[in-house]
Amino acid sequence: MLLKNKLIAGTSARLGVLCDGSLPGNLRLPRATSESFSETGEVKAPSVFLYKPSEEELKKDSATVVCSVSDYTPRIVVVEWRVDGAKWTSGVYSSPDSKQSNDLYMKSSLLTMTTSEYNKHTEYACVVTHQGKEIIQTIKTSEC
Repeated sequence: MLLKNKLIAGTSARLGVLCDGSLPGNLRLPRATSESFSETGEVKAPSVFLYKPSEEELKKDSATVVCSVSDYTPRIVVVEWRVDGAKWTSGVYSSPDSKQSNDLYMKSSLLTMTTSEYNKHTEYACVVTHQGKEIIQTIKTSEC
């Protein structure tokens, strides 16, 4: 279900927010595709998906919000988190960029906190910067 997305600086990207509650170890990320990539050196904006914590995880006093970034080139993207509009750095883990089978790149970023801390806030945003352009994906705890 798409809740909210925002594209800045006029680039195109596939965006989606999924609220199916799947997380590590049952995390389901979008499969990579080779569509719209034809030559090495081409610039392709990333697809960005944001996943809320599952109800099962929240019951265990842990909350992980996952930002999945895929199908982009060139390789480098920067992922930052905002909670209720403010930059958030605590409990953040971001994987290195890795090459997919279609020669495009992917990475994941996880924001982890206690359930009580998660419930104190209403909005979580993953801010992805690629080639100087920002893609912002947002979820609200009150939705889904």
